[in-house]
Amino acid sequence: MTKLSLVLKILENENAESAGTLLSYSAEKMLPDLSNNIKCGNSLIGSDFYKDKQMDMFDAAEMRKVNAFDWEKEFPSVFGKEKEFHADSADKKEDHLRNPRNLREPGFDVMIGNPPYFNIQTLGAKSPEAEYIMRKYSSVWMDKSDILFYFVAKAIQLCRGQVSFIISNAFLFADKAKNLRNYIIENASITEIINFEQYQVFANASITTAILKLDKEEKHEKTKTRIFKEKNYDEHTVLELLHSQQNYIWANLKKDNVFALIDGRIDDLNQRIDGVHKSLGEILFVGKGMETAANEVFQFSEFPNKFPDVYIKKRMSGEIIERYFFGKEIEYILYFENIEIFEDLPKSIQNHLLEHKSILKERATVKNEGRAWWRYSRPMHKELYIHPKIWCSYRAKRNEFVLDETGEYIGLTNTVAVFGTNKNISLKYILGLLNSKLLNYRHKTFAKQTGNGVFEYVPNVIEKFPIPNISLEEQAIFIDIVNQMLTAQNEFHAAKESDKAMLKQKIDAIDAQIDALVYELYGLTEEEIKVVEGKA
Repeated sequence: MTKLSLVLKILENENAESAGTLLSYSAEKMLPDLSNNIKCGNSLIGSDFYKDKQMDMFDAAEMRKVNAFDWEKEFPSVFGKEKEFHADSADKKEDHLRNPRNLREPGFDVMIGNPPYFNIQTLGAKSPEAEYIMRKYSSVWMDKSDILFYFVAKAIQLCRGQVSFIISNAFLFADKAKNLRNYIIENASITEIINFEQYQVFANASITTAILKLDKEEKHEKTKTRIFKEKNYDEHTVLELLHSQQNYIWANLKKDNVFALIDGRIDDLNQRIDGVHKSLGEILFVGKGMETAANEVFQFSEFPNKFPDVYIKKRMSGEIIERYFFGKEIEYILYFENIEIFEDLPKSIQNHLLEHKSILKERATVKNEGRAWWRYSRPMHKELYIHPKIWCSYRAKRNEFVLDETGEYIGLTNTVAVFGTNKNISLKYILGLLNSKLLNYRHKTFAKQTGNGVFEYVPNVIEKFPIPNISLEEQAIFIDIVNQMLTAQNEFHAAKESDKAMLKQKIDAIDAQIDALVYELYGLTEEEIKVVEGKA
């Protein structure tokens, strides 16, 4: 199909007269031979896939499915062991020595790609193909990573010049892409990244993309970047912006960091904010909510009176979380993870679970990991629920963290909790920092935006917040003013509509005082504060 498409393209503007002229006056064929240009095979898997395998297990159909492809054998002129150096005279040899670029390594000059977009688990967690990729690309491999990561790595290995791919933009921020980001930095220069943050280049694919351009020949200290922030652009505007040399940002991308596409001034400010402070994850435990893998069995929209109250928890969720305040519960959860034996559960709960046994037994953790059929799929961090905690939703437009000291709530997978596991750190001190303008700004520079101005709040992002590790005595001023905020928020949500404007003024005034304390704590200048607040 590819060959036919290219041949038809060649003939697109030809007619009988022009074709006759070409054939009359040229020894060339009308159509070129493409057999050595277009190859078909598995770009990631070579014939070494079969090493140490029992070949009687692979019939013709199985081998066609694997479709191993050896780049060096298929393109011998590109990957010959000899250099591009066949001087037949002293003069030619001297010319090559004067021009070392002629003594280049084997490999393609340019590689362009649009690899498939699916998770490596699609191949099967223990499939021979997945295990091969894990071994062959061990420096990039991460569990649950995207197949496109390995196409990028392969292109870097095969190319001696320029690489350009259009891929899912998740690699910029995803934790599972950390090894890939490091591999790119260690083996190539990143010349340009164009992030289509919300704009969908491919109309039929529900995924946002980025163009990644790499250079294997020359070292580039900074990366030219552009972000398409809007959801809708016409094609003409996209092309115009891509060709324009204005409004590009020069980013400094570093190993072991997300690829935040921000200019040098912002990067310098971020470094000042981070300073020598410990991360939140170093001083408190940050974790996601529990997994039931069957919410329809364990969750209720009304209080389930048929079960003893002691087995019912309220559900914390993004729908009720606000800054410094959470609303009345709207869902309830059946919870009994402290019970070891099914028969020790109240009969009402046993009967309820037995009614749904067919659903519960089909969960992956039951089938593949030996988890008891009647329990939660993964009761994440259940031993920490004795502590007070700070909650947030896993997606939000701004930092919205709330303190929960009740012990009555459980979060599921759409929430994240910061557990009060450190007696030397007050959660009220942490709450004031997390809800401040400063850390809201900082979050937007390293978190993934999912669309419509919404950012991800996942554990491996939240735990990166820089937190000054000050004494409890020094935290006291923050604790006092956060207490004032908590009181004001409760008053606001309980107030008559006629009183809310006045109480909102009070909240805004307290917010400003908290922000001022936070700016002072992190040592920001007036100019830096203007940048944080978008006034510079």
